[in-house]
Amino acid sequence: MTVSVESDLYRILSGKLPFGEGFHIVDPSFRIKKLGRKLYDEILDFYEDDILDDRQMQIMLMEYGMWTSNDEKKIKDLPKIIENAKVQYYKQYSDPVKRKENLNFVKMNIKEITRLSNIRYKYQYITLEGIASSAMWIEMINHMYTGQDKLSALSYYHNNSLSCEDIREIALSDEWAVYSALSKTPLSKSPIRMTDYQRRLLSWTNVYRNVRTHPDFPGDTIMADHLAFDGWMTALNRKEKAEKSRKVEIGGLKPNTRNVFFIGQANEEEFNEIMSFNEPEALRMVKGAYETSRS
Repeated sequence: MTVSVESDLYRILSGKLPFGEGFHIVDPSFRIKKLGRKLYDEILDFYEDDILDDRQMQIMLMEYGMWTSNDEKKIKDLPKIIENAKVQYYKQYSDPVKRKENLNFVKMNIKEITRLSNIRYKYQYITLEGIASSAMWIEMINHMYTGQDKLSALSYYHNNSLSCEDIREIALSDEWAVYSALSKTPLSKSPIRMTDYQRRLLSWTNVYRNVRTHPDFPGDTIMADHLAFDGWMTALNRKEKAEKSRKVEIGGLKPNTRNVFFIGQANEEEFNEIMSFNEPEALRMVKGAYETSRS
């Protein structure tokens, strides 16, 4: 376990980030976040007609040539492109050459969406949503930190935030595995009393724990590679959705009607199941259509 992962784990468990001599910043509780969100909503309502919102900022960027409709399309399409690229990365993981190509493709697109996001949201801080968000955090830091320099504390807190990858590394770490194995509720509190980091850690812990007992468990190597594991989860979800959709489709067919039920590309077992839904007078027509589709 690296020092970084170890310190991040203890930070999450304590819910505190050391700042200055003898001080710390606490991760916001549900109550603190509720106070901040209340101010956020009030500012949105009060200044709705006086300050540019995000959509108006987008239009202004386009008018000044800083953003285009093609950029907007790309930033919307890239998440799906990255998702599909991760699936390909997982599926071809055993081939070193393909694995490297797919990894480079995933990273290239992640870099591109980051670049576009930096342009698109460069002036977000002067939009209605940006101003409301700043006010929300200033309200929250007043309850998170008891020292004098609140703005410095807030900046330090944001600069030392934990990413999803950080939390996943902790969830896979040996020290956390030993700690969490001692109890089904390792944090000994209800989810509503947990910090966001604590909830995310527990969530990823449960994901990895459940995956280990899954019939299609991809192995430790895939699980430790976050991009490949994302691809595996996406592929699994798509497979399960397709199977569920097929069951719903077949389950929705009702017997004792005068409709003809037939799936042209069904295999022989599926064909026999579907045939059972038809009345006798339709069987000859269905059978003929099935034989034609198979020829």
